Amino acid sequence: VAKIPPSTVGAALESAKAHAKGDESVTFLVFSLANERYGVEITKVREIILMEPITPVPNTHGFVVGVMNLRDQVIPVFDLRKKLRVAGNAASEVRNIIVVEIEKSVTGLQVDDVNGIMALPAGRIEPPQLFEGAIETDYLYGLGNTDSGAVILLDAAVLCAPDEILF
Repeated sequence: VAKIPPSTVGAALESAKAHAKGDESVTFLVFSLANERYGVEITKVREIILMEPITPVPNTHGFVVGVMNLRDQVIPVFDLRKKLRVAGNAASEVRNIIVVEIEKSVTGLQVDDVNGIMALPAGRIEPPQLFEGAIETDYLYGLGNTDSGAVILLDAAVLCAPDEILF
C-alpha cells in the first residue's frame, strides 16, 4: 500500500472511484488504527482531511467526539478507535478524518493515519463470518488478504448508518 501525499489525495480518490466501477475488484481506502490496517470502500469516501477543531456535544455515545464545521455543513465525528473498541494510545498518534457519505448523510471518522488506496480482487476478500476478533462482525465488509498481510475491511454503510442514534 503506497502512502499518498496530501496534495494528491483528491485526485487519487477520484481515480480510484472510477477504477472501482469498471473492475471486478473492490477498491478501498486503507488507514491505520493502533498499528492495524483497516479499509473502507472508496466509493463511500468523500474526502480526507487533517484534524480540525471539533466541538464536543454532551450526552452523546462515548465514540462521538463531537461535531465539526466542514464548509458550512455540521457533521458528527466518531473516534473510530472507540467505536470499534480498538486499544491503543490515542494521544501519541497523528489523526486524520475520513469523511464518508452514506445516503447523503456525512460523517467524519477519526483515524491514526491514512495509508493509501488498494484494489482487491473479490476472491481475496474473506466473508466477515470467518473473522475472529474484537470488532463486531456487523461492522465488517470482510477480511482482505494482501501480499503484505491482512486488512480489516469495514462496512461504512453500517458503521455510519444515517439512522443511528447518536444520543
